[in-house]
Amino acid sequence: DSTLGPLSTLLLDSLIGIQYKRYKDNQAAKIDYRKLSQSEIDEIIEKDVEIQSNSKKQPPFSDVYLTGKPMPLRRPIVLPNCNPGELFTSHIKEGITSSGVA
Repeated sequence: DSTLGPLSTLLLDSLIGIQYKRYKDNQAAKIDYRKLSQSEIDEIIEKDVEIQSNSKKQPPFSDVYLTGKPMPLRRPIVLPNCNPGELFTSHIKEGITSSGVA
């Protein structure tokens, strides 16, 4: 039993079809990098380097990235000077409060 119903499904199917056609039509407009000359490639790289050098450095999305780095390059973990039980309790309270559960 679907929660959308047949009319909603028909509408979504049409919208998906339209978007897919736009996507396929846009594929023809893409540049074939194999046909670029070396000077065109160098120009693209220079522009990209300039854009990236002026952009704010993005931190890693998670600590998993940092765990693969050598210890001196990892971000230090600063814990408050309290016992682990109090620290755990404060983290749980903070999580509940920020999630809006309580």
